[in-house]
Amino acid sequence: MSRNKFEEAYCNRNDVMRIMPIYEVTKIFKEDLKRFSGYKRTFFCPECKTAPLVYVDGATPYFRTWSQVKHAPDCPLQQDVMSAKQVDAYMREPENRDKIVRELRKLFLLLFDDDKEKRSEETPFSKFSFGEKRKNRKEVEKSYKRLPQKRIDVTLHDSDFMCYKMFYGNVNLLWEKYSGGYKLVLRSMSSHSFICRIYITNNSLFIY
Repeated sequence: MSRNKFEEAYCNRNDVMRIMPIYEVTKIFKEDLKRFSGYKRTFFCPECKTAPLVYVDGATPYFRTWSQVKHAPDCPLQQDVMSAKQVDAYMREPENRDKIVRELRKLFLLLFDDDKEKRSEETPFSKFSFGEKRKNRKEVEKSYKRLPQKRIDVTLHDSDFMCYKMFYGNVNLLWEKYSGGYKLVLRSMSSHSFICRIYITNNSLFIY
């Protein structure tokens, strides 16, 4: 997704004040246009909840910002997204790769933490950074670029494979053991549909 395209939006209606994924809004659009009309001008940036968004019913539906709108000064989603080449260059830096590995290890350790309240507060990955809390700055540097991100429970496309992306979202997890190690089975929390499997061994981690 580009800087101006989103797979979720904050809905600000009297009866709905929460983040809505694109597939939920698409379902309303296709099944009940009269009901959908009540959602017009209620979608906003999922991060700063300031920049208005509009639903686009394309081949792959998405939300986009209105022309000339502004996010909150500290909103990271106003930054451009790294190109595939820029991400590859970023990942070739040992320091960056080591940082990601450290955060992945923290993330998997949290799966064994029985303190659910602590786990919800200290999850190392956020949608926009590798575990670092954003500083309270008055304005985000627009010259910086962010890594591509993808909501994990939204349909995957060819462009989501064989590349680096920050996946995020809430899923149901099933931890299973197999002959080569362990695997995590990810399913949608809303439809319980299968998303993917993450295989974990002593020396590698891969997704199927």
